[in-house]
Amino acid sequence: MTRRSLSVWPLISAVVMVACSTLLAIFVIRRFNTDAVIALALVGYIVTPFAVAGALIWAQTLDLRLQSDPGYRRLEGRRRLKLVGLVALVSFLPAVVHILYIASFVGALWA
Repeated sequence: MTRRSLSVWPLISAVVMVACSTLLAIFVIRRFNTDAVIALALVGYIVTPFAVAGALIWAQTLDLRLQSDPGYRRLEGRRRLKLVGLVALVSFLPAVVHILYIASFVGALWA
C-alpha cells in the first residue's frame, strides 16, 4: 500500500500569489496619490484574497478526495491545509493596501 499525501501545489500557488500581491502593494504605496497604478491595484485586489481563497478551496477539495484513500496521510494533509489557510489569512494584509487605493481613486472620481 502506498502512502499518499496532500499536494504541495495549492500551498506554493498561494504563497506565490501573496508574494506577487505584496510586490504590487509596494508599487501602489510608492505612487499612492497618483492615478498611475490603478491597474496594479485592481490586479492585486483580485489576486488577494480571491485567488488565494481559490487555492484554499483547491486544497480542501484535494483533502476531501484523499480522505477515502486508506493510504492517505491525514495528519500531514491537515497540517498542509492549515498552512494554506494561514496564507489565505495573511493575504488580506496586502489586499487592504489595494482596497484603500481603489477606494481613494473612486472617491476622487466622485469628488
